[in-house]
Amino acid sequence: ITFGIQFKPIVPSSLFNSGTEEVNGEQFNLTKTPRLGYNFGMVIRKGFTDLISAEVGINYTRRRFDLALFDPNEEVNAELSYIYTGYEIPIQGVLYVQLGDMIWMNGAGGVSFDMYPSDLFSSTSVNQNGSIYDVEQRTFRSNWLQVALVANYGFEWRTKKDGFFYLGA
Repeated sequence: ITFGIQFKPIVPSSLFNSGTEEVNGEQFNLTKTPRLGYNFGMVIRKGFTDLISAEVGINYTRRRFDLALFDPNEEVNAELSYIYTGYEIPIQGVLYVQLGDMIWMNGAGGVSFDMYPSDLFSSTSVNQNGSIYDVEQRTFRSNWLQVALVANYGFEWRTKKDGFFYLGA
């Protein structure tokens, strides 16, 4: 059994439908832009053979977003940033291929239980030409728990003295 600490950056990408979203309506135009976030936590790995393991962990997830609102009728621009927090319990099976004395390639797949502790609210005000415009953002969770599929592919450098170092996606 091994224990590890992991850090995973969350990079927005339109490839996975997590890029910028735009809504253009008659009364306003809205742009939601995801920013760099992260996932940080720990993992416990149980090896069954040299080539097969199981992993379970717990992670803290922090995602950041920018919201830009434009009202063409009043010519008002408003910007708002907010942070979305969650927790994740991933469970994965891992397969290894030894590439050298200390280098291993691996692929992992499984499920993740993602938990969201609360709804989200943020607001800002814009003062333009003596008028104050209030902008509010509310995100309501439909469930406190969601199940997701997870997959990882990467490489490990295994040392006897300093432990294992993994780099993957």
